[in-house]
Amino acid sequence: HVTHHSSQRYNLSTALRQSWTPLTSLPFYIPVFLLGFTPVQWAFVHGINLVYQFWIHTEAIDRLPRPVEAVLNTPSHHRVHHGSNPQYLDRLHLPSPESWCDLGHPAYANTLALADPTKSGSVARAFELLVQSEMLKALESDPQNRDAALALGWTKGLRLIQRMAANARYFTDSASKIPQDVGQGNAAAGMCIDFYGRSFAHELSSDDDKPRIVWIAPEAGTTLSADPVAVLKGAPHAEIAQRFVEFCLSREAQQLWFAKPGTEYGPKFRALHRMPIRRDVYTPEIVAHSTMPGIQPYEDTGNISYQRELTGAAFNALRQIVKVMCIDSHEEMKSAWKAMIDANMPDDALEVFSDVSILPHQIAAKGDPDFDGSDPLKTAAHSERIGEWFRANYRTAEAIAKAKQTIGH
Repeated sequence: HVTHHSSQRYNLSTALRQSWTPLTSLPFYIPVFLLGFTPVQWAFVHGINLVYQFWIHTEAIDRLPRPVEAVLNTPSHHRVHHGSNPQYLDRLHLPSPESWCDLGHPAYANTLALADPTKSGSVARAFELLVQSEMLKALESDPQNRDAALALGWTKGLRLIQRMAANARYFTDSASKIPQDVGQGNAAAGMCIDFYGRSFAHELSSDDDKPRIVWIAPEAGTTLSADPVAVLKGAPHAEIAQRFVEFCLSREAQQLWFAKPGTEYGPKFRALHRMPIRRDVYTPEIVAHSTMPGIQPYEDTGNISYQRELTGAAFNALRQIVKVMCIDSHEEMKSAWKAMIDANMPDDALEVFSDVSILPHQIAAKGDPDFDGSDPLKTAAHSERIGEWFRANYRTAEAIAKAKQTIGH
């Protein structure tokens, strides 16, 4: 039914967003048949209900007369059913997150939205940056012992991913679903790249024009990278293509990337929400008319410089690690996390829950060949072994936490 509730606009087309598995609801109507109604009677009434439901999916009709509102399901009633909560964080009494670590706090339990890194390269890169940021912090604290510091940072990064995953409501295959769900109040926070977050922040706002989404660059956990542009070899109109590349790098075109729609150098209708690469575009006058007021990427000290040698080789391995450590065992992980929260996070349960020793830095961070090899059967067997190891840990952590609760009572 989430298909029906995931539209960004509430209009008659929303009524047509229906699941492709309607027959799965049939068992819930068995009591109707047991009461003596025939399938034909049920189908007739069910059809009338579907037709009636169509017209109430609209914002064009305000309130109907009171007698009608008191008895029938009306557009104003049904808008509440489809409503969202733009003040999700306020309801949870949580401040806006500023770093990746904030999303690992137990207060975010069952409120985060995350995506599967095996289905999205941008999401996989975000998880890589998260791990690398922890490695850089550890290296800064202990520069004399580089190998030990990097290993410690690797471990802390994986443990942070665990905590975030334990707080996640779900892992989606679609990276763009996350800002949409946050904007609709179906999640408190999530992980997405900048132009997804900024695009939805621009599109979604509450009735009093307050943003339903705020995109935040995690402090000491964000890096900037350029989008490439090139001319294909053998292009039929190589000269025109080359001129287009040159235009893309011009000052005029660079302003197009982040200018507000309708402004002199902006797009006509929709903002692109991309940061220009030319430094001379970030003047106070131009930035003031952009969709990113105050943005100064060349002066932002909160970003990190990506170091490929630290985690680049582990990019594909990390995708599989997140899958087996968090996604395949998500139910066991969440159940253990809840039990640990209820027991006030006992240290012995947390130690078992956070044990990532099966993924040591000296192997996994260098591009684990069993995860990143060419033999799919070997990769599947390795994934199954690692996944079952984490499931066992989560079950043990849950048992320890529940035993603490019993003793406490």
